[in-house]
Amino acid sequence: PLGPKYHEVYDFLACEGISPCNGWLNSNETLRNITSEWAFSLNEQYQEILKSSSRSSYANFKLAYFEPDWFGMISNYTKQYDAPATDLIEPSDGFHPSQIGNELLAEEIWEWLEAKFPESIGSINPFNEEIERIFGDQGGF
Repeated sequence: PLGPKYHEVYDFLACEGISPCNGWLNSNETLRNITSEWAFSLNEQYQEILKSSSRSSYANFKLAYFEPDWFGMISNYTKQYDAPATDLIEPSDGFHPSQIGNELLAEEIWEWLEAKFPESIGSINPFNEEIERIFGDQGGF
């Protein structure tokens, strides 16, 4: 049905047993708070793992942890573009980043990778010029 509020949709999905994220998508504030506390504890655990090991601790991968500065990103956006913070939130669900929000997040992740974990990016494709010669400039990266 058209017109229900978010909490009504989320409670309906939970009642039907089909909620994609019952811990956060419901009207029960206590459950949402418990879920948030658990999520924060998992983030802290990642950081503990990083503190107790070195990047060479694992044979097949390198571990890194990125924590976005959501408040800084939102503040910078609203000041730079004189636009509302709601531009950065997907209106269809009210909690995921919008296309603009994802673009800003990608920029922040890329800058972090370049500064803190550049080996994860890899080297520039040595065949870029040949690819552009064959296919032309398609406006990509």
